[in-house]
Amino acid sequence: MTTKIEQLNIEIFGGCNYHCQVCPQSKELGGREKDFLKRLPFDVLVKVVEDAATHGVRAVSLHGSGEPTMHPGLVEMVEFVASRGLKPSIFTNGFRLNGELFERLIDAGIDLVTVSLIGANREEYKKYMDSDRFEAVMQNLHECKEVMTRNSGKGVFHTRHLLMNQDRKDDEVSEYRDNIVNPLGCMAEIWMPHNWGGQYASAYNRFEHAPKKLRSCGRPFAATLEVRAGGLNGHFAAVVPCPFVLGKDSQAVLGHLDTQSMEEVLQAESLAQLRRAHREERFDDISYCKGCDMLADDQEVLVWSNIPGRYVGQSKTSTVDYPRAAP
Repeated sequence: MTTKIEQLNIEIFGGCNYHCQVCPQSKELGGREKDFLKRLPFDVLVKVVEDAATHGVRAVSLHGSGEPTMHPGLVEMVEFVASRGLKPSIFTNGFRLNGELFERLIDAGIDLVTVSLIGANREEYKKYMDSDRFEAVMQNLHECKEVMTRNSGKGVFHTRHLLMNQDRKDDEVSEYRDNIVNPLGCMAEIWMPHNWGGQYASAYNRFEHAPKKLRSCGRPFAATLEVRAGGLNGHFAAVVPCPFVLGKDSQAVLGHLDTQSMEEVLQAESLAQLRRAHREERFDDISYCKGCDMLADDQEVLVWSNIPGRYVGQSKTSTVDYPRAAP
């Protein structure tokens, strides 16, 4: 029986043009491992997407933990995914997302572009994203808004933000809304930060707000596949359990889709071991799960959103239908 995959998250570029202070891509946190700072070849994308289609995939997100707009073939990749009847999307920092690129993406069939902005003003943005580009990104998004007006119903952009100061939660939410969301008239969401698989202390300690007993995040059982652009020993398209292994991808590789089939990776012993550990709550047995705050049963991580279907208090995994008793 073929394993069902509904969502494919395939990274097309492993590097980034930012070094955000809240991301393992940051030089201060050591940067990303070199094996994963790669550009995904187009033929590998084709192989993976066509393989995923046999597993029932419906949506393909062309991002992982790198910046997709740095791939010169982004528009052609979106066009290819859309031509297969699938819904393509990307997640970006927005610095390269000017109106011209957004219009090309819409023409290619993009379904959704999500733009990450951490910091509700120039000073806070520069502090957390290590770049003085707040106004440039906002200008880009105003251009995108104009493109959406001309192309009604063909594509949208959302913004995503992190709450970095728990002590002034309401003020920070208001600043995001007043400075970004309302002027753009866009859909948005504001989340509490996380600790990237236990790699560093987050501005929000979920373990202090959740029961001491941990529970599986559910990702090892999900109908979602996370694929990196790079891989080990010269490979591309490494499969990893989740996006939060960024910074220690090499510890979490489950297989490589440039040479293996999706079914081979999904039936491999490495994934079976991960699933057993999560079912039996032996999280410390998995090096990249140990200390991860996604294991905290904390439902207070979505702070605010105007996106239909979102609700304050949900977690990043609480709306995904994970089969808890997966074989």
